Amino acid sequence: MRAYYFLLPLALILVSCNKEVKKTEKTSKTKTTKLADSTAYFVNEQYGDISYQVDAFNLGIERISNPDLKEYLKTHLNELKTLQNDFQLTASSNNIEIATKSEAHQNELYKLSIADAKDFDNIFVMYYKDFLNSTIKGLADKNITNEDFAKLKNKYGNILYDQKLYFDVLK
Repeated sequence: MRAYYFLLPLALILVSCNKEVKKTEKTSKTKTTKLADSTAYFVNEQYGDISYQVDAFNLGIERISNPDLKEYLKTHLNELKTLQNDFQLTASSNNIEIATKSEAHQNELYKLSIADAKDFDNIFVMYYKDFLNSTIKGLADKNITNEDFAKLKNKYGNILYDQKLYFDVLK
């Protein structure tokens, strides 16, 4: 009889420990899902930004009158296209679906496309500087745990800072 009294508390301890293990497993699954969702959000946000840059550079190449700026856009367009392709490949290898372009970027491109030809260079530089400032700030605030995307984030950050240096010098 005494053995039963001894075994009963032991059984209760084992049952309660088992419940804690199940809670920990659920919590870790939730954290993993949240990490995957935040990574997917990051990828889509960055891919949208890069797509906007590619479209803006193409528009700039068509309409800008400053030959130095036009040459800069032509030279750095391939760098952005390569980065865009790298994001696509890395996203597909991590089973992340890339969404379509954001409405905000489409509106910005529309505003650029209807800008007056006479002042297009100044308008382009103004809009692009605003884009660079907000994108750099947003990118710096992101914390990415996926190593592949962290490398792409760093590469993209370097491209943005190089562009910021160039555009800050322009008048």
